[in-house]
Amino acid sequence: MRFKVHKLVVISMVLAFLLSSIIMFGSKSVAAGDYVVYHPNIPYPNVRSCVYTPGGGVWDLSVYGELNTIGLWHPPPYEHGQIGVLEITETRQVWRVEVNGSGCAGPPVTLTCNGISKDVSVFHDALPYGYEVITYDISPPTDVITLYTTVHYPDNNHGFGIKWIKLYYYTPPAVGGKWVPINKFAILAPWIGIALVIPLTATTLVLLHHRRKNGKVKCI
Repeated sequence: MRFKVHKLVVISMVLAFLLSSIIMFGSKSVAAGDYVVYHPNIPYPNVRSCVYTPGGGVWDLSVYGELNTIGLWHPPPYEHGQIGVLEITETRQVWRVEVNGSGCAGPPVTLTCNGISKDVSVFHDALPYGYEVITYDISPPTDVITLYTTVHYPDNNHGFGIKWIKLYYYTPPAVGGKWVPINKFAILAPWIGIALVIPLTATTLVLLHHRRKNGKVKCI
């Protein structure tokens, strides 16, 4: 009988795990809507950038002028576009920005997107080497995305090289409504609760059934 009880408990826990896995992995990590990806070395009519900047989003067009690409293209082994300041104008509102890239010449390097500054932790010409994806959630959504680096000049090189930029479009409600930042835990909390209740309920019922049966046996 103990084997049967344990078997039922294990089965209920496995079912709960499968349910929670389906809920978690089936849920989207971004809001409804589609996205667009920009790559360096490709001209875009809605993109403007400059290579050098004293920082703070200030444009310096004295050397390369204004570019309509994702920064200044650097060939292999880098294959990225180096920026000082970058501006992308969309026809739709954007709520999330993902940037794949790395910093120049070592820390400190920060990359700021629409007022949100984040430290860069890997570099393409200094240790530690590598590329990373930096994510910015823009609230409220906007149709103009502006990125800029710390000071970026040949003798003070703290710019940023971009492999690609992904912009996620915000899809507003069909009628009315307003932008509310997504709280994924609040959305999933009821389902997580159900997943936890299943094994507890099954275990309780099995134990009650087992005790009742044992009680009948003692009375004989």
